Amino acid sequence: MKKNKRIFYLLIVLYSVLFIFTFIMQWISVRNPNLRWIINGSTLLLGLIAGTLFYLLYQINHKKNIDIENNLVAAAPDDVIQNIEVFQEYAEKVVGVADYKKYFNAGILLMNLDEMRKSNFQEKFLYLLETIKFSVAQDQDYLNRLCKGRVKLFSNTWNRMPIGKDIIEREKLHLIHYNLAFKPWHFEDILYKEYFWE
Repeated sequence: MKKNKRIFYLLIVLYSVLFIFTFIMQWISVRNPNLRWIINGSTLLLGLIAGTLFYLLYQINHKKNIDIENNLVAAAPDDVIQNIEVFQEYAEKVVGVADYKKYFNAGILLMNLDEMRKSNFQEKFLYLLETIKFSVAQDQDYLNRLCKGRVKLFSNTWNRMPIGKDIIEREKLHLIHYNLAFKPWHFEDILYKEYFWE
């Protein structure tokens, strides 16, 4: 975990800055839509975050040597879905994933762009966006629906969420994803909070 600490902190800082900047941008643009520099600034910030994420994903792929094969994506199972029964039913009955154990979290995602293009992924996504409205994790639900059957799952040590039992050895953790309400800066009893506060 220590070797990825700098990347982790950088991601948290960049995400926080983006969130604050986006909020300010929306507030200002409502009052004065002619301020184009705001859009340019947010694009630059998004580029910085994307670059950091690409570096992190490169590290995951390089260290783990993940061969996506002809799958559309590679990702870790979603820990929230794996641990909460109502979400397991949602994944299977609403999203349409055959087995909730194959529902992935889109926070860390390796994409096979060649296969996505070959499968007309963009057209299918736009059609699905017009016909079905998901209510829990919209982008992630759409990805799980469209990619089902063509997902390579990798270990959740690369996208571990602070939910469920503490069963993973700390030395094997690579990335902690403080998603949903599981944020140590909001609540005190969050699993893996010590890594955030170190």
